[in-house]
Amino acid sequence: MTKTGKILLGCGGVIVIVVIVLGGVVFYLMNKDFEKSSKLLQEGIKRDQNAGMEFGKTIDQPGCINEGFRLSRLTSQEREVTIFTFVNSCLQSAKPVQDFCVGVPPHSYPADTNWRAEECRKAGLDALKTECTSVFEAKQSFCQPEGTK
Repeated sequence: MTKTGKILLGCGGVIVIVVIVLGGVVFYLMNKDFEKSSKLLQEGIKRDQNAGMEFGKTIDQPGCINEGFRLSRLTSQEREVTIFTFVNSCLQSAKPVQDFCVGVPPHSYPADTNWRAEECRKAGLDALKTECTSVFEAKQSFCQPEGTK
């Protein structure tokens, strides 16, 4: 092998090693960032569940829905909780109201999506400009848990 061939082969080997090392570093950093994001997400869900449960202890089920409506009008920057998690947890600890779940359909895409948008319209909320559908998704999950008939 010529001297030039040996130099090219050596440079190619160095490049391969550098690429492998850089790939390992990138993988490590991405995995570390993912773990941090996952932990923050889990902490946020727990916080929102606790907030909903505590609020629900002070109100009835329609009150949880009304609070969800109020939250759905806020931007995500103004809101401190996720609407679905908050309302779902609130409903679990709120004072039950007779016939609260009457008319709530079982989960069936796209029918349930249409039902949520229609309920928002009936409540005077725009399903596209607010997160109102999250309120009714929580009500539907509370009244018609998936996997039940």
